[in-house]
Order: sequence, then structure tokens, then C-alpha cells
Amino acid sequence: MTAARQDVQEKGAHKGRRVPYDPGVILRFNIPIILTCLCLASLMLEPLFTSRAALAFLVFGALLMLHRTKISLVTLNRHWYLLILPVYCLLSIFWSQYPAVTARQGFQLALTLIIAIVIAARVAPRNLFFILFVCNLMVLALCLIFGSRPGTGAWQGIFASKNAFATVIAMVFLFSLALIYEKRVKLTLKIVALGIMAVCPFLLLKAQSAGVIMGLVPPVMMMVLFQLTRSWKPVQRITILTFATWAAIVAGLALAPHFSDMFASVLRYFGKDPTLTGRTELWDIAFAHIRDHPMLGIGYRAYWVIGNPDAEALWLKFGVKSGGGFHFHNLYISNAVEIGIIGVAIQTVILFGTFIAALYKLIIAPTTEKMFFVMFMLFILYRSFGEVQVFFGFSDVSMLVYAICVYSLKKEDTERRPSSRAARRRLRPGPKPATAPPPAPAEPEPVT
Repeated sequence: MTAARQDVQEKGAHKGRRVPYDPGVILRFNIPIILTCLCLASLMLEPLFTSRAALAFLVFGALLMLHRTKISLVTLNRHWYLLILPVYCLLSIFWSQYPAVTARQGFQLALTLIIAIVIAARVAPRNLFFILFVCNLMVLALCLIFGSRPGTGAWQGIFASKNAFATVIAMVFLFSLALIYEKRVKLTLKIVALGIMAVCPFLLLKAQSAGVIMGLVPPVMMMVLFQLTRSWKPVQRITILTFATWAAIVAGLALAPHFSDMFASVLRYFGKDPTLTGRTELWDIAFAHIRDHPMLGIGYRAYWVIGNPDAEALWLKFGVKSGGGFHFHNLYISNAVEIGIIGVAIQTVILFGTFIAALYKLIIAPTTEKMFFVMFMLFILYRSFGEVQVFFGFSDVSMLVYAICVYSLKKEDTERRPSSRAARRRLRPGPKPATAPPPAPAEPEPVT
């Protein structure tokens, strides 16, 4: 079924009606949905297939862009401002200490974000929600079947780090939580979501990722707040959200002396240094580099490079294999080293602007996918102060941030799309069924 035909069916139909929510409708033959599913599945299976997964992602992404090329070009032109970040990263070639690495990594980032923008324009947010849900469930199943599950250490699944495995678990947990929030979701699907949620805490404990576990607290609190205010008007939701934010700030300041003990207890449980000595040393080194190159940085992805003396020294000091995954454990500090204050300002506007826009859409008209988008952005923002998860090539998290940005900036549709198969069948264009002609008016009786 083509997108044009779908638009014809949706125009002026079922306005104001609530139709039973059937996620199975996304399985119909739809080229953008199929290519999007293949794109995301390829990225998520990168730990198993390495460079072949990246190649498959580019092939499916190119096919999606070539399918109705004009729409893809119009979409990129409409959202040109989202390309400022990858263009800036590519421009850092001219001052990078490793221009070849910056060029390759910047080109990969640009392609990834371009495909993300096109996906957001071609696939409805509700469909993308279920595509991501299915893909993450698939990856989680592969992690449990074929992944690393040592008896004493942290589980890593099919990934090279426990944090990556824990992030997949957290994503599945947030998907399930969002499904429970939506009223129109079928009861059987809610029961399945509850079952998945019941397993996730056990898996998170096995992954031993304190950062991911603590990062799930703000999204869960946000979901509970919206669940309690489900029947309220948007103005009332904004009021209570503002009040809750200020109350949380005041409570945080009041309980700040006790946070250090609580945080240290959590870190000790997972075998981490409660003093964060290693991170403070990393941050001191990072700030020294930022002082040397404050505005532009040393080049996009040009620090953690094999052969860089500074990076090699840190790898050796912290017992990490040369060229292994490592960073400064803070998104803003890490990127300030590579793309400077200008680049950090651009990424901050994108991250926080996307969160605010998604939150506004959720307040005005709550749905399953909007609830997930807000919880996901809150999860990423919370973890950005301790991890580096976004804005690099072939990253499904970076793609989702950009897709949420495009969705959140779209004008809200006034009509609701019918989601049941029977309802769509009634809307198919065609000749109207024959109806009996209206009865002729009765002739007046003659006056005698």
C-alpha cells in the first residue's frame, strides 16, 4: 500500500473517533516500514556482523531514500537545521589532529543522521515505536541465547561491554512501560508488556550497570506523574509538571547531604569506586585539553585514536586495550575536547530542544509513542552526565534522537488514523454502495 493511498484514506475520516489499537497493522506490505525495519535491525546486530552490518544499514538506507526520492530531498531541505551538527563535525577536518579519522567518522555521522531524518518523515511514529520494540526484543533474545553470561561477572550479551547490554534491557523496559500507559492497547499486549517488565530488573542486576539502573528512575517517575494526571487538561498538566519540577529541585537540595552516601552504596554494590577517582582524573585531563583548544576542539573523533600519545597513556593507565572503547564519562566534557564549545552548544540545543518539544507534544495529546519518546530522552539526558551515547556514526541511539526531533517538530494531525483492519477496509476508496432512492413525497389529498 503506497503512502499516497494511505493519505487518501486518512483524509477527513474518523475525525474525533477512537478506534481499537492494533499494532499488527504495521505488518502490511509497506516499503518504507520494511526498509526501516531492516536498517535498524542491521545497526543493532553490528556486534555480530561488524562491518557487514554497517554496509547493510547503508544499503537499506539508500534504498529508502531512493524510494520516492523527491520526498526525501524535500524532507532534508525542510529540516536543514538538523544537518548543522554533522556539517560542523565534517568541517573540523581543517583543524583536526587526525584529519583522515575525522573525515571518515564525520561522513558516517552525516549518513546516519540523514537516514534518520528520512525515516522520521516516511514512517509514522507509532509504527517506528513498534519496529524499535521488536528489534530490541530480538537483540535481547540473541543476547540471552548466544551472549556472554558468566557465573560471577557481569553479563554482556552479544556486546563488548555490560553498559551496551544494559542499555538494550533499559530500552525494552521503557517500551513495555509506554505500552501500559496507552488505553487503546489491547489487554493481551499489556499482559505481555508486564511480563517483559518483570524480567528486566533481574537482567539489569546481572548486567551490573549502576548508571543504567539509576538512569531509569527519572523516566519511571515521569510516567507515574502522567498516569496520575491522565484525565487532566493540558494546562493543568503543565501546572502540575512545573510544580513537580520545582518540588524536586527543592527536595534535591534538602537531601543533597544524604545523596553521597546513597550513591556510594549503589556503586559499592556493583563493585565500583564510590569516590569516582578515575573519572575525576579523566576530567582533569579533559579540561586541560579544553583550555588548549576551547572553541573548536581537536577535531571530531580525533582523540581516542591509536597512535595518539595522550590516548595511549590513558588506555595503559586504566588497563584498557589500545583502541578499545573508552571516553571521558561525560558527553559534554568529551565532546568539548573534540568539537569545542561551539560543537557542544549545537548538540545541547538539539538534545534539550528535542526533549522540550517531545514533552510539549505529550502534554497536549498523550499517546504510547510520545510517552516513550519523552522517557527515552529523559533517560539519555540523565546518562549524558556519566556516559557518551549519542552523535557518532552507525548509532541507533543517535538516529532515534534525531527521529524524535523530527516527530516533535511536526504539526499535530487533527484526524486520528484508524488502526484496525476492518476500519481501514471501510475507508478504501471506491464506488459507494447503491442505496434505495428516497420515497416520493405523498400527493396532497384534494380538498372537498
